[in-house]
This record gives sequence, structure tokens and C-alpha cells, in this order.
Amino acid sequence: MSSSLPTPHLMDNEGNQTQRESAASVTHGGLRRRGRMRSIVWEHFEKKKINGIDKAVCNYYKNSLVVRSTDGTKHLHDHLKTCKVKKEIEAT
Repeated sequence: MSSSLPTPHLMDNEGNQTQRESAASVTHGGLRRRGRMRSIVWEHFEKKKINGIDKAVCNYYKNSLVVRSTDGTKHLHDHLKTCKVKKEIEAT
């Protein structure tokens, strides 16, 4: 015998109840915002798809780093700390 939790519902434009599209859209009690890059680091990188893989291209060094939504942006912050071209620009 298995117990199941009630399926969460949303209201559509006509006021009818609808099921949520996927459980992946819910995180820690709230809805995940998809497609929005909120980190300050994105002011220094451009997101591009290279050979079918999402990459972040440094605006200074033109180096590309792999980007996945599950990885966060720590590696991008680390690159900025050591980016020689960015440091040269800031020094002038």
C-alpha cells in the first residue's frame, strides 16, 4: 500500500485548476525562474552555444567555459579573479 501526496494545482487564465507541468519547476517551496541569469558575473561573460554545448565566453580573454544550470557560477567568478586581460584593463 503506497501513499501519495496531493498533486499541486495552478489556475489557468480562465480560472480553471491545472496541474503543474513538472516537479522540476518547484524548488524549496517556490517556483524556479527559468532562463534568467541573476549572477553579477554575467556582466563579464556572454552565453553562447558552441558545438551544441552551452558555454560562457569571457568578454576580456575570450576564453570559453562550460555552463550548466546545475553547476552554478563559482567557476566563472574564479576565472574573473585570475583573468589577466581583465586585470590589465582595470590597471589602466
